[in-house]
Amino acid sequence: MPKKQTITETRTTSAATPTDILRPLIEKRRKVYHWGQPHMVTPRLVTTVFGDGKQLIGLAPMMYRPHYFVVRIDSSWNISNYAHDCELLIDHMDEIYDAIEDEFYEWPWARKYGLRCGRACEDNHYGDNCARVCFGDGSCWWIEEWPDGSSSI
Repeated sequence: MPKKQTITETRTTSAATPTDILRPLIEKRRKVYHWGQPHMVTPRLVTTVFGDGKQLIGLAPMMYRPHYFVVRIDSSWNISNYAHDCELLIDHMDEIYDAIEDEFYEWPWARKYGLRCGRACEDNHYGDNCARVCFGDGSCWWIEEWPDGSSSI
């Protein structure tokens, strides 16, 4: 298996990074459907870029659906869990979860929407408004289209 590559953008000049350009295009309030019901959400772009970063995925933690993150992953990663003879997204999920947990210590939506942690977390806030990031309940993911005007930055 090829060595895993993670890129974190750092700003050394005042020039905008690809993430700076992409963030306002992605982090726009939009209508999505969850179980047939419309919801207004604002997805959050993860700063860490995995591999070449030419494929966008939406990643929704089960506990906070329909809210989701947008992650830039390697274009060679297959998002199916059942593909053969290729590199799978699932093999990189721990890295992606870690990057989200590092960047978003608390869920971006927790306080605004009054979301609650339905199970015990590290700080024993069972049932309280615990906003700590936790992927213990799993997640779902899909291919996310590149926003207009960005074409695979």
